Amino acid sequence: MKDVVFNADTRHDVKSASKSVASLTVGIAIDQGLIHSINEPVFDFFPECADLRTPEKDRLQLLHALPMTMGLAWVEATPATGENNDESRMHRAMDPPRYVLGLTPTAPPNQEFFYNTGALTLVSVIVRKATGRPLDEFARTELLKPLGITDFEWSRVKGDTDAGGGLRMRPRDMAKIGQLVLAGGRWNDRQIVSRDWIETSTTSKIKATDDQQLQKQAAIQRANRCAAKPLVTRRTLA
Repeated sequence: MKDVVFNADTRHDVKSASKSVASLTVGIAIDQGLIHSINEPVFDFFPECADLRTPEKDRLQLLHALPMTMGLAWVEATPATGENNDESRMHRAMDPPRYVLGLTPTAPPNQEFFYNTGALTLVSVIVRKATGRPLDEFARTELLKPLGITDFEWSRVKGDTDAGGGLRMRPRDMAKIGQLVLAGGRWNDRQIVSRDWIETSTTSKIKATDDQQLQKQAAIQRANRCAAKPLVTRRTLA
């Protein structure tokens, strides 16, 4: 155990908030025409995995990977060091995307939400293949630099950006991301990501279960309490 220095320049491991930043990056790639549509079939990006295709899996689209509604068997609600954890097994696999695409379907796409970091592994590779750059490098120039964010780290696994949870960023820079979304993708009179993408990515996709709805309401209540006591102003984020 040791003391951890905390100040305005501390880069925090934002864990699964990385997924939201990755989603903004996908939106920019679509805006630029590098990815044609959110409805593109996932297997179109992975011809090397054609042997894993089935009629059920052929229905998978990028649309299903981002909100984690792919309907593939996935166990993640266990310690990352445990054996029964698909995220750990995926990271140990020689070919992580192949590991994810090889999983057994348990529901049709877009029918049920299952927390699945593997879906973001697919997203990371899709962005790399579509843009010619790893997701973190594309995000650096097209999303973060225009926001004045230069002090961050985004780890990679087997050469690809860990879009599911590898981002480290200062709190004030995370606040910039939040402000960008609140402003419909606009920052200092520049449209960084289209308003259409912001609306698409913040619109409910499937009906939550009772447990998920309770979790959502608790999160909203916490956010409202924080909003009632602002810690920074927009000016301090510049």
